[in-house]
Amino acid sequence: MERLTHWAKERYQQGLLTKQDLQKPDFLIIAEQREPVAAHEEGHAIVARGLRWGVNFETVIPNGNTLGLTEVSPAAGKSQPELILDSIAISIGGQAGEELTGITDHSGCGSDIFKQNFLADLYIRLTGSIRSVGAIISEQTSRARSYIGSFGEFNHRQRSLSLVRACSF
Repeated sequence: MERLTHWAKERYQQGLLTKQDLQKPDFLIIAEQREPVAAHEEGHAIVARGLRWGVNFETVIPNGNTLGLTEVSPAAGKSQPELILDSIAISIGGQAGEELTGITDHSGCGSDIFKQNFLADLYIRLTGSIRSVGAIISEQTSRARSYIGSFGEFNHRQRSLSLVRACSF
């Protein structure tokens, strides 16, 4: 119990999780799943930091329909359209993080893909842009990959493994 992440400790202290919850098979991720989830979550965090957003916490402890979670805070002083584009890039960061560690099965990116399309459509409506949803997502994919790439493969892998260890029971 002493190695639970901040997220799990907080929920345990609030009475939202019990010791029995932490032992349920659907709550625990088997070892083979932890590293890809950590790479995905760390990808979100790296892009967020690159865009000067705050990263509140990351976890590879399942919560509802997700195997991991990265909570971020928006950068100050940016316009709403800029925040939307940043959010798309951060969302894409999960898949980019997986690719950097050699993961090619992106089956865990479904909610991110939904979010990217929703945000791109919102950007078009808000700005009156004539760009397509696909063009906006493609542009932000390049942006996310550049942040991940500049971080370096070794550093990304080390951070992902550190996240796995921090979220181990």
